[in-house]
Amino acid sequence: MEKEPIIRLSGITVSFDGEQVLKNFDLSIRDGEFVTLLGPSGCGKTTTLRAIAGFVKPESGDIFFNGKNINDLPPHKREVNTIFQRYALFPHLNVFDNVAFGMRVHGKKNVSEKVHEMLNLVNLNGFAHRNVAQLSGGQQQRVAIARALANDPKVLLLDEPLGALDLKLRKDMQVELKKIQQQTGITFVFVTHDQEEALSMSDTVVVMDKGVIQQIGTPEDIYNEPKNAFVADFIGESNILDGVMRKDFVCEFGGHRFQCLDKGFGTNEAVDVVIRPEDVKMVPPDDEHICGTVTNVTFLGVHFEMIVDIDGFKWMIQSTEYRPVGCRIGIELTPDDIHIMKKSEYSGQFGDYSTFSDEMEEDMMGVAPEPEEEGAE
Repeated sequence: MEKEPIIRLSGITVSFDGEQVLKNFDLSIRDGEFVTLLGPSGCGKTTTLRAIAGFVKPESGDIFFNGKNINDLPPHKREVNTIFQRYALFPHLNVFDNVAFGMRVHGKKNVSEKVHEMLNLVNLNGFAHRNVAQLSGGQQQRVAIARALANDPKVLLLDEPLGALDLKLRKDMQVELKKIQQQTGITFVFVTHDQEEALSMSDTVVVMDKGVIQQIGTPEDIYNEPKNAFVADFIGESNILDGVMRKDFVCEFGGHRFQCLDKGFGTNEAVDVVIRPEDVKMVPPDDEHICGTVTNVTFLGVHFEMIVDIDGFKWMIQSTEYRPVGCRIGIELTPDDIHIMKKSEYSGQFGDYSTFSDEMEEDMMGVAPEPEEEGAE
C-alpha cells in the first residue's frame, strides 16, 4: 500500500477579485521530497504555497497534512515554516537571537545548543553575535534558513528565496539549499520562476500556468519529455514546429520525413514537434536535409547561439561550431533529437525565434527591424 503523502491538496480553488487563481487544483507531496512549483508570474504558485501555510483560505477543496484535514487550522499551528524572498529578519536582534526567536516563542528547551547546531548546518559558525545588518545577502538568507529549521518543521516552504541574490551567489545557494534538504530530510516546497533553479535542485518539478498544473515530473522528464508547447518553451529553449505523425516512429515536418522514438498517435495526426537547440547538428546543405540561412550569431562562452531562417521559420541552434551570418547550412537530426507532442491550446504560440532574432538585431543595430515578407510565418 502506497504511503500517504505528507501534503495533499484536493480540488483547491482560490479567487482574487473574481478571478480564479487556482482552479480545482490537485497536488500530492511526499515526505522528504524537494518539490518545486515553477511557472510565470500570476500562475498561482505562490498562492499554492500560501494555502499550504494557512495564509490563504481556499473557496473550495481540502488540504491534508499527514492525512488530516487542516483547512481550519491556523498558520501558527501548522507544522510548516515559510522563508520569504525578503527573509523578514529582525534588524534589532543579532544572528543568535534571530535564529532562537521561534524556539523561545514556542517554549522549546536547549535553545543555545539548537541554535549553534543550525548555524553549523548553514555554515555560519562564529556569526552568532553578528548584527544581521552587517551580513551579506547570502548570509542573511542562511540566517533565515537556520531560523526556519530551528523549530523542526515537517515542511519548509520557500517563496522565491534566491530572487534578491546576484547570479553567482544564487548558484552557490542552489547547491547549499539542496545539501541542507538532503542532510535534514525535511520536505522542501520551493517556489520559483527560474527554470535553472528548478532543474538543479528538485526531486520533482510542478510546472504551472493559469492556475493549472501543466506537468509534474523529475527535472529530466520535464526537460526531455514536455507534455505541451508551454512546458517545452518554459523549460529551456525549444524549436517547436508543426508536424504530422505518419505512423508510429515516423514523423514529417519541414518537408522531410524523420524516424523518431514516439508512438501511440493517430495515423497522419497533426502534432507539435520539439527539437532542442543543442541537439541540432549542422551539415553542408543539400536536398536530403532541411536547410536554412544563419541570420544572427551570439557567442556565449561555451557555445555559439545561432538563429537560422528556414522557410520563414527561425530556428535556434546552439553549437560549439561557428557559422557566420549569411551562411547556408543543413540540419541533421537523429530519432533521439525529436520529441512529439499532442496539439494543445498552446500550439502555435511558442518555438519560433523570429521575434527573438528581430529584437537582437534591433538591439545591436539601434534601428527597427524590417517587416518580414508577406507570407512568412
